This record gives sequence, C-alpha cells and structure tokens, in this order.
Amino acid sequence: MLSGILKSKLLWGLALLLSLLLVVGCGQEAADEPDNGEDEKQEEQIGDWSIAVEVAGGETYTFTSEDALEIGPSEITVVQKEQDTFSEEQVWTGIPLKTVLEYVGITEFSVVSVESKDGYSREYDPETVNNEGTGIGWMVDGKPLDEENGPVQLFVDKRGPKHWIPQVAKITVVP
Repeated sequence: MLSGILKSKLLWGLALLLSLLLVVGCGQEAADEPDNGEDEKQEEQIGDWSIAVEVAGGETYTFTSEDALEIGPSEITVVQKEQDTFSEEQVWTGIPLKTVLEYVGITEFSVVSVESKDGYSREYDPETVNNEGTGIGWMVDGKPLDEENGPVQLFVDKRGPKHWIPQVAKITVVP
C-alpha cells in the first residue's frame, strides 16, 4: 500500500500533468482555427449581389454572392476573341456557369440565356455553358470589376465581346 505522502505527491503530479496538457491542447486548437481575416477579405472583394435564375415555365431561384463564397471561387484563365485574333489572357475570379446552375439544382437544359441589368441578353448552347471557360466573375487579374461591368460579369473563353455580359442580372434556363 502507498503511503499518504506518496499518494499526495502522485495526485499533485497527475494534476500538474493534466493542467499542462489542457493548456497545450487549448493553445493548439486556437492555432488550428482558420483566419477570419481571409474570409472578410473575400467578402469585400466579391461585394453583395444577386442573380435571378429562372427556369422557363417553372421556378425562379436566387444565386447570391454568399452562395458563390460557399461554393468557393476559382481562378479561370480566358481570352476574348477579337475578329481573327485573341486578346491577352485574363485571370477571372469567379464560378463556372455550369456550377451556378448545378448549385440551384439545374443539370439539364437546351438553352441558357444570360441578361444584363440594361436588358441586353445572349443565348448559349449546352456546350458553351458546360465549358470550364464560361462563368461569372467579379474580379479580373486581381482587381474588382468597375461599375460599368460589375458587380458580376459573364465571360466566355475564346468568344467575342458580344458574348460577354456585363452586370449580370438574370439567367433564364430553357429545359
């Protein structure tokens, strides 16, 4: 049997060890938490916007900047076609158009029409919509879009400026 003094020393040693582990463990958790400053920076860069996504003859959904952040923006490299030549590569921060549609539950369609705030619109076939170089973006080459083009613009890789829609307001899907 252990003497009272030895039991006391063992209990104090165990308490000290547990306290030390608790302090080290709590410090580790704090170090593992994500930096909320990065989240706030992304929110500032993306702004606050929404796009109506309407299925012809069906439901209307709203896709927002918060949805885009939840999906997680990606960098998409595209070029714009100008007659027989291509412009310099641009790196857009945004979401592929097909990912936007999938997010609201749309996976099949025959035509997708994208409309700007001023009413200009353009129709796109499934091949164009499903291309990784077709998407909506809020930053190009690391800079937020200006008021004339943003807050969100549709870009289409290797297509001319008539295919790019500034100030996207609405997406209409024809099943």
